[in-house]
Amino acid sequence: MIPQGIGSERVMPQQHASSATDAGQYQADDALVAARLAGLRARVGDRFNAEELAHLRRDLAKQEEQIAKLRTVPLTNADEPATIFAPYEGGEE
Repeated sequence: MIPQGIGSERVMPQQHASSATDAGQYQADDALVAARLAGLRARVGDRFNAEELAHLRRDLAKQEEQIAKLRTVPLTNADEPATIFAPYEGGEE
């Protein structure tokens, strides 16, 4: 049984990964990008050279910016996924 009032409030996700600037641009949190890069290096060791590490850092920063954009979309538990399931049943498409 869920106590009354729980789940009825709208909870907005925190924007800890990135922040929006006045121009509507998003900047990745350098500390979070560095932590994710350190996690990758811990898993794969020192297999990357300096150029590859710089490329990974740029990719991780871009991912964090995209995540920040997604977090700005207000959703409730009533919002359904925007996916369409259309299984292939054989025959012509």
